[in-house]
Amino acid sequence: MSEIYFVRHGDTKLNIQGRIRGNANVPLTPEGVKEIRKVAQELAKEDPKPSLIFSDDMKRTHESAEILATNLRIKVHVMSGLRAWNLGDLTGQKESAVRSQIHDLVKNYDKPAPGGEAYKTFLIRFYRALKQILDSVEKNKATVIVMGHGTTSRAVLALFGKSANGNLDPVDSGEMLELELKDHLWRLES
Repeated sequence: MSEIYFVRHGDTKLNIQGRIRGNANVPLTPEGVKEIRKVAQELAKEDPKPSLIFSDDMKRTHESAEILATNLRIKVHVMSGLRAWNLGDLTGQKESAVRSQIHDLVKNYDKPAPGGEAYKTFLIRFYRALKQILDSVEKNKATVIVMGHGTTSRAVLALFGKSANGNLDPVDSGEMLELELKDHLWRLES
């Protein structure tokens, strides 16, 4: 059986402060480290166990991936296409102050964020990376982990016709979504 666990990185100071992370290269907080260690314990019980982790090179996701890799004794493969949506000048701003602006950028997906990228550009980049992972996992009948962000979780949910219900971050830090391949079709299990 082929499975993919999409794990959102652990908490960062910007998460706790309710600020946009985007391409901010911030580390995990001690609580974020604990969240990811808990995920590692959960994933260690899975059968089959994950055999590889895909992560981008951003500090919070790569640090989360390395914690999982150490605990599960597997390797991390870095793919820049998995990076969060680059929200440019909105990075570091209070989510509550820029929420409507971000929703407008999602609706007008060709319009780039000030100093960042368009939502459409982000989706194309992310879905290309995801397609490579899906094809590889299916071909090798593997179980893997993909470290992600709030925006990448949102993109995965959208791919399966699920709404994020207006949430910028539909999956909390240290939580996961699960995809399973059944009868040559990927299904969202959680």
